[in-house]
This record gives sequence, C-alpha cells and structure tokens, in this order.
Amino acid sequence: KIHRSLSVASWVVMERNAAPSVELDRAFRGHRGPVTSLAFHPEEQQVVSGSQDGCLFVWHFKAQLRPFRFVGHKGEVHHVAMSRTGQTIASAAADQTVRLWSNSAQGESRVMKVHCGAVRSVCFSWDDSLLLTASDDKTVKLWSLATYRFQASLLGHTNWVYSADFSKNSELVASAGEDRLVRIWDVEKKVSIMTFPDFQVPVSKAKFHPDGSSVAACGKDGCIKLWDLRSRKLLQHYDAHSGAIASIDFHPMGEQLLSAGEDGLRIWNLREGRLMHEVSGLKKPPTACAFSPSGQSLAAGSRDHLVLTWNLKADPPAPAPAPAPRHP
Repeated sequence: KIHRSLSVASWVVMERNAAPSVELDRAFRGHRGPVTSLAFHPEEQQVVSGSQDGCLFVWHFKAQLRPFRFVGHKGEVHHVAMSRTGQTIASAAADQTVRLWSNSAQGESRVMKVHCGAVRSVCFSWDDSLLLTASDDKTVKLWSLATYRFQASLLGHTNWVYSADFSKNSELVASAGEDRLVRIWDVEKKVSIMTFPDFQVPVSKAKFHPDGSSVAACGKDGCIKLWDLRSRKLLQHYDAHSGAIASIDFHPMGEQLLSAGEDGLRIWNLREGRLMHEVSGLKKPPTACAFSPSGQSLAAGSRDHLVLTWNLKADPPAPAPAPAPRHP
C-alpha cells in the first residue's frame, strides 16, 4: 500500500465516498505546436506551459491579465519548472540549453549551456539552491543556482535520459529514460543506490511520491509502476493506457495519480489500486499533465496546442440511512 499522507477534509470525503467532480474551467490558446510540459505557480495564480513551437507561455487565472510569452530557445521546449518562490521559470530544450526566466512581462532570461545533447528535464530543489537536468547525452547533472555553475554529474544511464526528479527533501534523485531503467541516486554521495529494471520499454517519466517513500514511473507501453524505496520492491502495476504515457503527476496529498496517455487523461486511486476518474474535455490526446499545489485543480496540455484546466470538487457524501425503527 502507498503510505497515506494527511489529507484536507474535502479529500478525505472524496476518498471515502466517491470520485471527485472534475469540472472544465479554462482553455488557453496561444501555442503553435503540441504542449510538452506544464507547471503551476506555487500560489496557483498562473500555469506555465512549454511547447514544440519553442515558446513558453505564462497563463494567468485572472481574466484581465494577458499571458506572458517567452521566446529564445532554438528548438522544441521539452520541459518547464517553476521555482518554489514562483519568481523563476526554468525551461529545458532541444537546443541543448536550459533557460532561467524572470516571471515577469519582460521575460528576461539567463542561458545555461548545460549538456551536449537535447535537455529533456529540469527540476528545482526544495530550497531553490540546486537545478537538476537530464539529457540525451546520457547524463543527469546538478547545478548551483547561486553561482550558475556545474556541481556534479550522475553517471550510469546508457542511453537518453528523459526525466529526473528531486525527492521532497532533495536528498534523492529519480531518473529514467531510453535504457528502460529507473535509477535512484544519493545527491550527497553522487552515486546510484537503487535500480529498478522492471520496464521492457523506454521510461518517459519518473516522479517521487510527495512523502518520499516511493517512486512512480510510466512507460511507452501504457504502464505505470510504483516501487517502495524502503523495501526496494514493486508496489503496484497499472495497465493504465492503451498507448504511450507522456506524463504523470502525484496529487499533493499522495493518494491519487494523474496520467496523460494517448487514449486520455485519468486519475488513479492509489489506496484502492483502481481507476478513479476519466477526465473529459479533451479533443486531442493529452501530452502533459499536472496537479495544482493545493490539489484542487489540474491542468493538461494537448496535441491541439491547448492548455486546459479543471477544478476538482469533492462530491457530497451519501446521506446517512434513516435510523431503524425501535420497538419496545
């Protein structure tokens, strides 16, 4: 079983009684290519998107505010991330660079030439002191955000690395890629401490559970797997989609997982090990997905260049049955 994190009251109701009510809220239009990645602002007033068109958009949830459009990459933007303060946006691209953008209308950026292959993934540490990158050059790298200088390489993958993620306290890194392996790294020692070889196909994403006790990964075969890091054993396996899965994300309370596959956008109940909700509203397959930091909304990008957001609401609990009559 996945460790149960503490839940806000609405999500306790949601878990115990029914699937969430998922209501389509916004559709943002502006990209000229499929959306590849999404990241919410920590205070949820914005969502950032990257695309195959090489641009980033910062979309505002206040209707009167125009989106910021950031241009600078000379190739497809593979991944975006937002700093914990919300003041900086990082983007990883096919042009072998990472850009650090000021979250403002001016969109000033610093270019970091960080790899000798396309950069597939970027992630901030919990305190914004480190940046984690993964690349087609088969490496995962750590960078200091105070000095913008290289810190270390995590070496072990034998092919393109598609994904790298920090654990909650940034003491561990999970990475995955074309070599079909999910690796767990000790950040301080810079060594691989676990390897999970369960996939028979390339692994597109790896994500830590919010409490750091487990890691999830998705593959190009439509499967999702979760491993317990203490026992180092496979916890759960889902035949989640009929085609490749582009993205997964944990709900911040840790009991649901969101997945974007070629046949739709789905929410999984990890406590019960079952499909919880099929999200409607997409006309083309989703290519990226994310829960908001509060878990009260989610976003998805799609092949038709749109960014869509939904509100999650707990359905009211079923009314209690009437008391049975009592007879003397």
